[in-house]
Amino acid sequence: MFAFSLVVFRQIDYLNNKPLGYNKNNLIVFQRPGAVSVERWKYFKEKLSTFSVFESVGGNTFPLLGFGSMSTIQMTGSNGHKLLAVWNLIDSKFIETMKMELTEGRNISEQRESDSNAVIINETAKKELGLEGTLGLKLKCWRGEFEIIGVVNDFHFRPFNSKISPLVLMVDRNPTSYAIARYQPGEHVQAIEIARNTWKGISETSLEYHFFDDVFNKMLENEHQTSIVVTFFTALSLCITAIGLVGLIGYVAAELKKEIAIRKIVGSSVTEILQLIGSRFFVLTLSGLCIGTPVIIFLSDSWLSGFEYKTELTANDILVTFLSITFLTAIVIARQALVSGLESPIKVIRNE
Repeated sequence: MFAFSLVVFRQIDYLNNKPLGYNKNNLIVFQRPGAVSVERWKYFKEKLSTFSVFESVGGNTFPLLGFGSMSTIQMTGSNGHKLLAVWNLIDSKFIETMKMELTEGRNISEQRESDSNAVIINETAKKELGLEGTLGLKLKCWRGEFEIIGVVNDFHFRPFNSKISPLVLMVDRNPTSYAIARYQPGEHVQAIEIARNTWKGISETSLEYHFFDDVFNKMLENEHQTSIVVTFFTALSLCITAIGLVGLIGYVAAELKKEIAIRKIVGSSVTEILQLIGSRFFVLTLSGLCIGTPVIIFLSDSWLSGFEYKTELTANDILVTFLSITFLTAIVIARQALVSGLESPIKVIRNE
């Protein structure tokens, strides 16, 4: 349990700190109610961008996390390979607002009319399409033929147990579903207040919004629950182990009481008594490690197999587990050796 808990904690830490391909902090996602017109929604986004508390405001049609509109794409002139890709419609501020990185080409421009037939693909799509360069190439799908103007770095838009899929970002100068606003760090209260006041002048409906990192954290909810359960059972198992060691070492010490007393009479020190008791248990600890290591490896591999992106069980985990259990055993043995060492050997022999 101790070694498995180390794997669980490191995996959760890995997922929390893994580069996502964007900055998930300081983002508010607003959703357009069906009763609000597209024109008013556009005005709301433009109005927010005029306030200094907001660094940037972008828009997209599908939610960034978990969106799943899919279509088959194929390069123009290609006779064979077709690729199933996820689609999203974005405006020119989306990539900037999310702080994504373009690894090739350029972003969508509001000023270029030709960008209405332009797309940006991610690195996975470029790789799976077998492309060397991409700029100026055309791909076709159910919506027609589009020119690739850029490549965006791979970013996570699904839970970590799913591999990053090929992605196509299509221009939409006025996405009608979501507005994503990046606010200045620490200014979330003011950002919400400004957004609500702006919304009051547009619609009588309530403003629907959520913080982006809250949705992201829900992706890791199962893993956090697992860590709580593992922590509880690890602590419980360590307590049971300690209680069992106290009882077992006490029993062994009682069995060796007469031998310990004789050894003390002939000049044995407390350290030598400690070695007498400890040698037996350290062999048992080492045997337990040899038996438990395959079990630890199996449990860790089974749990980690559910993640596409994961850490792994290391030799250090086994070593830390062994040292921790050995340290716990040594403390209990030292306590019992001290008790036995301070007891009068003459009194022990007389009683025996």
